[in-house]
Amino acid sequence: MSFIKRLAYRLRRRALRPQLIPADQLFEFQRVEHWPREVIDTPEAPELPLDDRSAAFSRPSMVTPPIFSGILRDALWCTTNNVLMKSPKRVVAESYEPWEFDSPSSWLRSPFDATLCHRTPEPETLGGFVTAFRSIRTSFYHSLLENIPRMALLHHPAYAALERIEVLIDGAPSAVEKYYMDRLLPGNCVVREVKPKAVYR
Repeated sequence: MSFIKRLAYRLRRRALRPQLIPADQLFEFQRVEHWPREVIDTPEAPELPLDDRSAAFSRPSMVTPPIFSGILRDALWCTTNNVLMKSPKRVVAESYEPWEFDSPSSWLRSPFDATLCHRTPEPETLGGFVTAFRSIRTSFYHSLLENIPRMALLHHPAYAALERIEVLIDGAPSAVEKYYMDRLLPGNCVVREVKPKAVYR
């Protein structure tokens, strides 16, 4: 890629950089509580030889964030980036990694591709209750660390009471994904493959 093309690409990405906004500020949001905030003692942590990037973890105690999920009405899901949106310029903060937008340089390295969200045709409307599988990072370890807890949350009584939940996945699941989906998804969940590089409502 020539210098001019690289510069144009970076400027376009910077211009299309979206806002990260909490879900309850964008949509009618039915919040489902799972676990409250918790203080965990980590007395050995200050003795660990951590580098500067990890210095924040050298404290004698850690506070976990409250774990919650929720039901959104009329949200958009971009399969290219695996994020929820109100529009390509207004992304649901909880569906993304906020540190990716901390600075222009980190945003330019981010896998989020806003250009594809802007170029997609009109959203296809889905009926009933759906949940998006996968996140913007789809490596093996991200798949384990992010998707398995999401499936655990679907066992909450608020979701178990629903007759049917479609689990949307852009393309066929990998062998590992299929292995734990078969074992961990609740009985009222049905996997549905959807088109890549599309937007659904």
